[in-house]
Amino acid sequence: MYDGADMIDLHLSCLEKNDVSTLRTIVDSSKLPILALNDNRTVNWEDCGLTEEERAESFLRAVEAGASGVDMQGYTFHAPSRDGFCGEDKYSFTKGNPKEIVTDEAIITKQCEFIENVHSKGAEVLLSCHPGIAMNSTQVVELALFLEKRNPDIIKIVTSATNEDEMLESIKTMLLLKKR
Repeated sequence: MYDGADMIDLHLSCLEKNDVSTLRTIVDSSKLPILALNDNRTVNWEDCGLTEEERAESFLRAVEAGASGVDMQGYTFHAPSRDGFCGEDKYSFTKGNPKEIVTDEAIITKQCEFIENVHSKGAEVLLSCHPGIAMNSTQVVELALFLEKRNPDIIKIVTSATNEDEMLESIKTMLLLKKR
């Protein structure tokens, strides 16, 4: 905060208590907007063992406590997709076993309803995807347009770039996304 941060990330899964009262105390302690995250990991990076519904409820408590937004991961409501692709391989962005990508319409509907719920409470949704693989610009743009249909406020896609060619492709992708 003292070095010019524009907002604060609040990692809900790292808190001993994340009831509305505790969260409100934390949110009220800052003049900056708070983005609530819950990647189901402790401070020591151990699994918290929360269900997807429990993770979603933690986001809603944070919003009730005054958080400006939530960081909803692409695998929300389908934990197996956290570690690799589980659906039908029919899109360019499903090649290479990407993580955090869900194509199942029932899960997407649940994600859309959750996003609507967060919006109805006056908060925003960052939909983040960390495929964990290098992707070309066509794949990333197609994925971004696919995620956009869920109606999040912001989309974040983090791909891997382990060499110069992949880095150049990432720069090309950013330019293409700005044009879209």
